[in-house]
Amino acid sequence: MPKQLVNASVLTDIANAIRWQNGEDTLYKPSEMPAAIEALDGSKEKTGTQLGYGEPCVGTIDPGIFDEIANAVRAKNGDSTEYKPEELAQAILDLEFNLGLKPRVLFLENCTEIELTYLENSKSPSGKKVALSYEINPDGYMSSMQKPWGWSFDPLTTNIAIARFDESFQNAPMNTFAGFFYGCTGLKEVYGFQYLNTTAVGELFSGCSNLVSIYVNTGYEPPFTEGEDVLYENNDLIGGTGWSPSTYSSADYTALKLGDGGALTDPENDQREWIPGKLYANGVLEFNNYASEDDPRPVLCSGSLCVNSSNIWARRFYASFAADIERVNIRNVPSFNASEIHCDNWFDGLTNLKKISGLEKLKNVVSASYMVAECPELEEIDLNKFDPSKLTDTYRMFWKDEKLQTIYADSTWQKPTLTKSEEMFEGCTKLVGGNKTPYSPEHTDGERFCLDDEESTGYLTSKTY
Repeated sequence: MPKQLVNASVLTDIANAIRWQNGEDTLYKPSEMPAAIEALDGSKEKTGTQLGYGEPCVGTIDPGIFDEIANAVRAKNGDSTEYKPEELAQAILDLEFNLGLKPRVLFLENCTEIELTYLENSKSPSGKKVALSYEINPDGYMSSMQKPWGWSFDPLTTNIAIARFDESFQNAPMNTFAGFFYGCTGLKEVYGFQYLNTTAVGELFSGCSNLVSIYVNTGYEPPFTEGEDVLYENNDLIGGTGWSPSTYSSADYTALKLGDGGALTDPENDQREWIPGKLYANGVLEFNNYASEDDPRPVLCSGSLCVNSSNIWARRFYASFAADIERVNIRNVPSFNASEIHCDNWFDGLTNLKKISGLEKLKNVVSASYMVAECPELEEIDLNKFDPSKLTDTYRMFWKDEKLQTIYADSTWQKPTLTKSEEMFEGCTKLVGGNKTPYSPEHTDGERFCLDDEESTGYLTSKTY
C-alpha cells in the first residue's frame, strides 16, 4: 500500500485531542493512537498537555493508521461517519461518555459477547475491550424497537452468543427486565443470572432458539413474581437436571429455577450428560466420543445430544438435515454417570434412514418414545445386546415404520416391564416375528415386544451372533 502524505499538525491535533480527553501528558506515536482512543472513558479531568505545532513539516504515513484511528473513534461514538484525517481530532474532542451509576449493557470487542453492569463508567469488569455501551432503562421497553442497541432480530441483537451479568448488576434498580433478550437468536449461554434482581421477566428469553444454558450459583432462589412466555421457542434450552421446555412452551417465570422442572443450571452440579456426534455429507450420522479431527469426510453439521433429557426432539443438532440421514452409527459413547438415559425422538422422522448400528452401546435406557418413529425406509433394526431391563416408556417407538419387517434380538432378550407403550408398533404393517407372527392392528403396544418363538408370541426375531 502506498504511503500517504500528511502534515505533522494533523497528528499533533489528534494527540492533543486524546490528551485533552484523558488528562495525560503522554507523547503518542501514530501507531499508539488507536489504543489510546479505545482506552478513553471520560473519567479523567480534561487537563491534558496541549502541544504546539513547531516548524511546518510534511511526511509520509501508512494510510491504514488513519483507518484504525477512525475505527476507534466510531467504536466510541457509535457513528458510521467516514472521517478525513484532519477531521479526526475534532471527532475525538466531541466524544461524550456515559458516566454515573447506571445499568448498562456492554458489547465487547466483536459484539458476540455482552456484559451487564451497574457501575460508574462503561468499563468492562473483565478487562475486555468494549466496542459499544448503552444505558438500560430500569422501566424496561414497551417495544423491542425502543432498545437503543437495536430491535429484536437486528444483527447486533442476533449476533450475541454469550451474556454475562456482573455482580454489580444485583444492585441495579430494575423495575422490569421483560423481553430484554427477546429475539437474541444467536444467544447460547447466560452467566451470572443470579445477579438479575427484578420481579417481572415476561418474554425474557422468547425467541432465543439457540439458548442452551442459563447459569446461576448454588442455592439460588429466584426473585421473580410475574412473567409469561419466558421460554417461548427455546428449542435448545436444557436445565441442569435434564428438564427442558416443550418446543413451543409458554413456560412462565416459575421455570426460572434450579432442580426438577427448572431451566437453570448450577455449574457446580450440572447433571447433564452429552453424546457428541457428526453428520457427514455421505448421509452417515455418527456418534463417536473419540472422533478424529483429521477425518477427511465432509461434515454437514455437528453437535451433541443430552442423553438425560426426555424432550430432545427440537434439540437435535441434525434436525435441519433429517432428510439427508441414511445411516446411524453409534460407535463410542462416554461412560455416563446418569442412571437414566432417554432416547426419545432421537431418530424420529428421518425419512431416508435405512440402518442403525451400535444401539447396544447405550446403557440404562429408560425411555424410547418415538425413538425411531416415522422412518419409512427402515426395514430392519438390530437390538442385539441392547439392555431392555430398565425400559419403561416405548410409546410410539416404531410408529409408522411402514417398511419395517424385522426386529432382531439375541436369545437372552427379556420382555421389559413397560408403563407406557401405546401404539408402539402402530402402522408397522410389514412387521413379522421370528416365528412368522404377522403384524396385527389389534396388538400394537408393548405386549409383543418380545421374542416370537414357541414360548411366546411377539414381533422380535432371535438371531445368533
